Amino acid sequence: MDYLTTAESIFYWLTQYQISQRQIVARREKEEINFTLEHPIEGNIEVKEPLPEGKNFRSHGVGLRIIQKDKQKVVLEVYDHGGIFDPIDYSIPGDHYATTHFALLGAILFRERQQEDLLERVRKAIDFHLRTSKDEYYFGTWGYHWDFQNYAFLETYRLVNGFLSNEETKRWIKGLKSYRENSKNSLTNWIAMRAYSSLLRHKLFGTPVDKLKFMWRIRRVDKAQHSDGCYDDQRNFSRPIQYHVFTLALLHRLYDLTRSEKIKKHFLAGVNYFTKFIDPDGCFNYLGRGQEQIFGYGVAIYVLEAAKLVDKTKAPEYQDYLSRVWSYLCKFKRDGHFPLVLNDRKDEEK
Repeated sequence: MDYLTTAESIFYWLTQYQISQRQIVARREKEEINFTLEHPIEGNIEVKEPLPEGKNFRSHGVGLRIIQKDKQKVVLEVYDHGGIFDPIDYSIPGDHYATTHFALLGAILFRERQQEDLLERVRKAIDFHLRTSKDEYYFGTWGYHWDFQNYAFLETYRLVNGFLSNEETKRWIKGLKSYRENSKNSLTNWIAMRAYSSLLRHKLFGTPVDKLKFMWRIRRVDKAQHSDGCYDDQRNFSRPIQYHVFTLALLHRLYDLTRSEKIKKHFLAGVNYFTKFIDPDGCFNYLGRGQEQIFGYGVAIYVLEAAKLVDKTKAPEYQDYLSRVWSYLCKFKRDGHFPLVLNDRKDEEK
């Protein structure tokens, strides 16, 4: 199971969708502007548009912001610089978390490969996050996913902070210490994310309030687990297997930070509940919200690899389940990446 090669192929496939253009000087002709846009799908295109009334607008799905204008020219900041363009939605879903998790993947690969091009991609992605999170992504249509963003940002910082300039380090830390949270979201996997982020931030920066937040949040996560090992996602209402497994992944991350025997016990109980759902062919994500999404299979592989290390007496059993899940997942790989949903439909139909 060559995870590193698989991760590299996914990362470099995604790089084609990272916005590289930073600034544009558009020619102005009365109430019309003309400029060259470096587009991740269409290539370099000549754009002719009416001069926008406001300062923020999109052209061919790319977010732009007017920062200066006179009678001859209009200077545009590429608001989406560093973000990951979605070829299906034909825009950047900046209120979601593709770009910060792209940064995290790049940071993981950088620690293994020490290649400067990886770190540069990470820098651009985090710069996008820091710049656009201030207004929770201007073009957003969903609620801003702070908890997913915070998790990825913290992990990315932990992996690359020794390779940042002093100015970058200060800017990143300022962003990490001032981020907001989706504290009203009561789903168990979101609470577990907040628990992990608060503990990691405490470990990194010594913030006392974050330790208190962790203690409160991990108690809420504990209360969501049933005697059979299953975690409710919405307590006493829903048990989607995908989010049960994601919660387990977060528990293991917490165990890594704490070495808590209690967290270990909850984690293994959850793993032994989860494995009952794994079919002989490796399919498992067929109950509840998020059926057959790649998200569930990615965290399942992490959880089963982690379980092998946490309980070595059951490592052969967990390896058998892991081999099934990996084999099932690999059936859907094509052109160096996996689809969002594991079925045979076209991407736009998934």
